[in-house]
Amino acid sequence: MYKMLGVLLMFIGVFGVPATAQVVPQMDDEFVSTMQTIIQTANDKYVIPGSAVAFFQNGDIVYSGGFGVRNLETGDPITPETLFRPGSTLKSATAMLIATMVDDGLLTWDTPVSELLPNLRFPTDELTAELTIGEIMGHGTGLDSAVLPCYWDTLTVDDIIAAQANAPIIGERGASFRYNNDLFAIAGYAAVAASGIEGDYLTVYKQLMQERVFDPIGMTTFAISDDPDTFGDNVSATYTLNLILGVDVPYPIPYMPINTMAPAGGGVGSVLDMAKYLITQLNGGIAPNGTRVVSEANLLRTHQPQNFVDAGVANMDFVTYKGYGMGWITLDVGGVEVLWHNGGIDGFVTDMLIIPQANAGMVIMSNNLVSIFTNTWIMYEFVNQLYDLGIDTIEAQTDAIIAEQTKALAQLDPFLANPTPNLDRVAPLLGEYEKDWQVYINDDGLLILERHRLSFILLPLPIPNVFIVVSGQPGSQVTFKFDGDVPVLTFEAPTFTETVRKVA
Repeated sequence: MYKMLGVLLMFIGVFGVPATAQVVPQMDDEFVSTMQTIIQTANDKYVIPGSAVAFFQNGDIVYSGGFGVRNLETGDPITPETLFRPGSTLKSATAMLIATMVDDGLLTWDTPVSELLPNLRFPTDELTAELTIGEIMGHGTGLDSAVLPCYWDTLTVDDIIAAQANAPIIGERGASFRYNNDLFAIAGYAAVAASGIEGDYLTVYKQLMQERVFDPIGMTTFAISDDPDTFGDNVSATYTLNLILGVDVPYPIPYMPINTMAPAGGGVGSVLDMAKYLITQLNGGIAPNGTRVVSEANLLRTHQPQNFVDAGVANMDFVTYKGYGMGWITLDVGGVEVLWHNGGIDGFVTDMLIIPQANAGMVIMSNNLVSIFTNTWIMYEFVNQLYDLGIDTIEAQTDAIIAEQTKALAQLDPFLANPTPNLDRVAPLLGEYEKDWQVYINDDGLLILERHRLSFILLPLPIPNVFIVVSGQPGSQVTFKFDGDVPVLTFEAPTFTETVRKVA
């Protein structure tokens, strides 16, 4: 759920039905061996510490395996049982939860969310009266997020609901695309309200996900949680970039709390259980254990594109964007239609893909932010190799995309040689700021901007009081201005801008 590397992080997707293939391809040992080589090549080339992968077809897991390590310090290997945070790939699980409730007559896809959450107000009376639970999961309302990711850890559900009255209108309803985590959270809590179960919204949401999705499918490792470490030892660490160390050095970071934004992508689980979930999607709502989890009709409603405005994720010349459903993106990959989505949180990146016509798919869970690109390479090769499409430019196009993303960062190289600030110049900036932000010098002499678990290294530029973030949100800018003698900090990231005053 975030960025440096662009909107790509927020989601990445693929859906599946070959338009041109006459024969349904089947995975065999040669296919698996080829894919193993591709995965290892991609991860080695871009220094991904580890990935877990599963391929499945006709209701069975054809292959599962681990590549690399879950922790660079210990060297412990990734296995198919290793736990990751799947991020926004669980948006479709929230949609599946709601589909089960539509089955039970507790609500409909066309129920206005304000009927379920009476305190909910959108910026206009029309939006408040008309936006439905199905529509708000399609990212086409014209509304931007009203709450910033850096504050997710302290938000209550009431905070999220109240904030929607001031959500920025950035496009026309039904004729725009803006990825919106807030509205998926609202959808999840509208489902809680429809359930009639009393209790704290987040607690009941977790209960519903376990009872209606995870448990019936047999996803024994899955739970809605912010802390994978509470689920045992076979848990992956997570890595991102620190430009001081170099883009090819994975930099460990702590788990970022999702808290009440959970319906937009909070959870913990293994690649094996993700495969069970995706087999259920392919089986029309029937889990691998034979349990009917959801009706086929309402499950397919979540697959069906409802927003056809280009989301900007078809980033290779053989890929065409077809639309966004409810946690699923439909793409044409070399003539093969697929359903896909990705999720990113901390440095974790998960890509899931299903091809209904072939009754097949894959999921890959990786532990470095750069894998938003390598996972896509691997995913497209999965389709390419399965259908023998003969596309031979996937690696080269991946290289070009990464080179373009890192070109701007290369301009910082002259300053990275001396990342420590002049202490006299930054002394007035140090201290506590509004909303629990603080600025301080760490033991290595680096300038740090921090809020709770979020921590950013600030690189000084020749321009006074202007800094570039080199870890956490690489490439973002932090500027300090003075209101009299009081410093005012502005953090400009790709997905938000925040301004806070020094208070102590």
